[in-house]
Amino acid sequence: MISGPQSIQNDFTLHAWRSPDQSFHHVFALLNLGCALDNLPGIAIVTNQSRSQATATSVVNLRQELPALLRRVPSPLLYWFHEPAAFQRAQSLARLTSRPVYYG
Repeated sequence: MISGPQSIQNDFTLHAWRSPDQSFHHVFALLNLGCALDNLPGIAIVTNQSRSQATATSVVNLRQELPALLRRVPSPLLYWFHEPAAFQRAQSLARLTSRPVYYG
């Protein structure tokens, strides 16, 4: 993580993730870790550069929880979907599973 003033996240690319059994598909934004992040709730997917070891997690405050999430993986990528409703986050994460599969 970069300390000090950071630029605002003003653009990102969308990428598709699915559950291992292919029954659930969802699009997540690939965030730039050099930019400032919001303190919003949602679902975060942290993965390695090859996207072969991904972990999906429900977060209440992305900015506060990010350091712990990034420690899991060397040279991590962060994918994000903002979901304010706790019930909806839990439901989406249950369908996606904690081990999502990248497919574009």
